Amino acid sequence: MKVSFFVIALIFSLNAFAQADEQPQGTEQDEKLLIGERGLNRFFLDGSFAVVVSNQVSGKTNEIIGGATINFRIGNNFYFGKGLKPVILRLTYFRSGILFADPFGFYNVFPSVGLGKHFNNKVKKANSIEPMLHAGVIAAVADIINYDLEFYPYFSGEVKFNFRKFAFGIELSTKKFKHSASNYSQGYYVGFSFGLRFGKGLRFSN
Repeated sequence: MKVSFFVIALIFSLNAFAQADEQPQGTEQDEKLLIGERGLNRFFLDGSFAVVVSNQVSGKTNEIIGGATINFRIGNNFYFGKGLKPVILRLTYFRSGILFADPFGFYNVFPSVGLGKHFNNKVKKANSIEPMLHAGVIAAVADIINYDLEFYPYFSGEVKFNFRKFAFGIELSTKKFKHSASNYSQGYYVGFSFGLRFGKGLRFSN
């Protein structure tokens, strides 16, 4: 929930900043254009590297376990609304990764959805910032030897920095796995993504 509140606060802050920075003259006709008319539906392809940390609590004993993961994802961003700050619906069709920890494992994310907001750079108009929230279901095999398959929901916050066709993102997520009142683990995911966007009309504003 902390991640969700952080991203929501960031969206409102950026929205207030963008409104204060808008130019009242010469943009009225441009801002009436639907985002779809600007060709802003985007197919994306990302690769991510992340640090994962698990705090395992058993009674009065705490154990910190660290690891890393790489994953790959593809999907589409759909932009809705008028003006230069559209709402984003992100559909991730495929996301899969490998976990480098003890034990070694892998995971797959079922097709998932994300909601966000687009803020273009008014100086370099092909650049933009896109904060958003993701939700989905993960199927994970934490130990490939014992093959213990688990399913659990996840929520994450992400900020994407777009530079024309290229994108860089930072993603944060946390998840608590509770076995009993005194036996649980708290996991943290901090990811860095690099990718490409494909679509007609790469300009983000007029």
